[in-house]
Amino acid sequence: MITDAIINLFCWIGGVLTGLFGFTVPTWLVSCAGSLGYILSVIDCYDIWIPFDTLAAFAFGLFTTWLAFLSTRIVQKFLGAVLTPGGL
Repeated sequence: MITDAIINLFCWIGGVLTGLFGFTVPTWLVSCAGSLGYILSVIDCYDIWIPFDTLAAFAFGLFTTWLAFLSTRIVQKFLGAVLTPGGL
């Protein structure tokens, strides 16, 4: 629900900016959506040889671990800057 709101907000901002400057989307960019769908359907057939579900779970776990370490480091730096004059 929040993701949909954020996507709709960016779409709205994009619509306002394109309406403001009179920008139209090039036809080659719009016409490539069918080609992209075809490529994605062909890649989806390779699920037998490449375990995309496993790779997606691995990537999600890797990103989550990275985000946890990064947020811990950010909190550590913030607390060090606020609570002590020299940092941690």
